[in-house]
Amino acid sequence: MQRVNADRLMRDLSAVAVDVDELVKSTAGHTNEAIVEARKRVEGSLEAARENLKNAQLCAVEEAKNAARSADAYLRENVWAAIGIAGSIGLMLGAIMGLKSGHAQRDRAN
Repeated sequence: MQRVNADRLMRDLSAVAVDVDELVKSTAGHTNEAIVEARKRVEGSLEAARENLKNAQLCAVEEAKNAARSADAYLRENVWAAIGIAGSIGLMLGAIMGLKSGHAQRDRAN
């Protein structure tokens, strides 16, 4: 559930960045000093936000890859342990059944 929220946040931030970029472009023709200064600040903030968003996406991808690697390693290690345990149980059950069948054959012979 947390991952879905992170994806939604990334999409929302991307949409905000696009909207702000359009706003900055639409005010490009205005020469009012306050608007020019505001546009410069917004452009700087927008560039920083885009860089942070890009880094967050890269980190999310890297975390997903690490989680997949960890899961793969865990499964590979524990698959053999599970096979060993299942084989041991099978061997024990086979021995018990063999002993019972040996006793049953001797009882019939007597």
